[in-house]
Amino acid sequence: MKFNYYLYIAISALCLMNISCDDDLNSVGLDTKPGGDDIFLSVDTVNMEASTIAVDKIYARTFVGILGEYVSDDFGKIKSDYLCEFYCPEDQAFHKNAISVDSAKVRILLSGYAGDTLSPIGLSIYEVNKKNLEKTDIYTNHDIADFCDKTVFLGQGLFTIDEAKKATPAMSMSTLVNKSFGEKFLAQWRTNPETFTGTKEMREFFKGLYITTTVGSGTILYAPNAYFDIYYKYTGRNYNDTRDSIRTSTFRLAVTREVIQLNNVENKVPDKLLEPNKTELFLSSPAGLNVELKIPFQSIYNKAKNTNTVLNSASFKVYGYTEKEEDVVNRPDFLLMIPSDSITNFFEEGSLPNGVSTFLLYRNIVSNTYVIYGQTTTANVSELLNHYITYYKENPSKTVPEYLKYQIIPVDVKAEYDSNGMLQVAGVYNLMYPSNAILRKSEKYMKLPLVFTEYNKP
Repeated sequence: MKFNYYLYIAISALCLMNISCDDDLNSVGLDTKPGGDDIFLSVDTVNMEASTIAVDKIYARTFVGILGEYVSDDFGKIKSDYLCEFYCPEDQAFHKNAISVDSAKVRILLSGYAGDTLSPIGLSIYEVNKKNLEKTDIYTNHDIADFCDKTVFLGQGLFTIDEAKKATPAMSMSTLVNKSFGEKFLAQWRTNPETFTGTKEMREFFKGLYITTTVGSGTILYAPNAYFDIYYKYTGRNYNDTRDSIRTSTFRLAVTREVIQLNNVENKVPDKLLEPNKTELFLSSPAGLNVELKIPFQSIYNKAKNTNTVLNSASFKVYGYTEKEEDVVNRPDFLLMIPSDSITNFFEEGSLPNGVSTFLLYRNIVSNTYVIYGQTTTANVSELLNHYITYYKENPSKTVPEYLKYQIIPVDVKAEYDSNGMLQVAGVYNLMYPSNAILRKSEKYMKLPLVFTEYNKP
């Protein structure tokens, strides 16, 4: 699924309960101080800056292959294909009396799609014949030529989503591959059966497959599993055990979570979306467009650097440009707000938003705004600013930066139930599905209202 359905419904329900509230400045928390202390409120506003930036690659540790081509009039073209290894169990073998191979087939199981169900999809399959897939290659900007020179063409097919839906037992696409490729496996098993005693041993003989599309520009497919089946004959006794007979069986290898899938994504966004723009910002996934946000931190710090000053509220929302998004089909449901220099480590280490320096934003489908997850009404980023304020107060030798640079990134969220039966965020990943958004950027929406409290002000 594009996101955890139940998590999103729960969030949306909370938003509906609070839609009538406008809490930009209505909820200011004041600490209780000892008697005799004077408490003063001060209100200020700073202006943030924002721009649309291009993304050349994203971390894509995923168990789902992304396949196809998707074209948007406004956001350009996404083209994706993938490389996959196959898992080899320890007891993988042909029957000891195997005679010959009848045929070989690759079946790609689909968990979903985006786009047209009637557009033809041309599928081509090649053997990975150069270098092995490695876990260090988990980014989307691969040079396919490093893995596959496309000299070992195995097969092709033409499908539509409607046809894939009719496949049994699950939505899938099947393509016959060269019989000689299956015969190579039987010959290897006969001469070197140890090749098939495990995935590590097999990957020296069979590195995997490169699966791409050659026809169609209307559909992206999500492929969590694939099978490589070799159908063969062997000799065995008949049912009554009265004589020898010819029987059939299948030698099967599968793509599983134990092996590597590498997605290769090219998102060609129009140049006009990257041109300076006073009113609009753009998001596009996967590996397309992010928003860079510059928060004028030095100005904020100068107001809060005194020991008796506390920043209580900093109201922050991301506003969708509803009127301009009429033709936007897939808006991202979740965004990640993260320091620009922390993106690589966050995804490679499988981190979660900490609610201090990194935040998960979710979309209120009614108001078309993104607010911080867990803050159904307050939309307050004072935790973020106070985190940096405290750091520079405690490290006066450090140079206070003029701006805090953040990026806003479309993400996918995995949710799990905790021991109390409550849904909790269990994983945040780069969004690998096609999604686009147009956000408001005019001066009104770039303001960051601040509320400070000062104690014992002279």
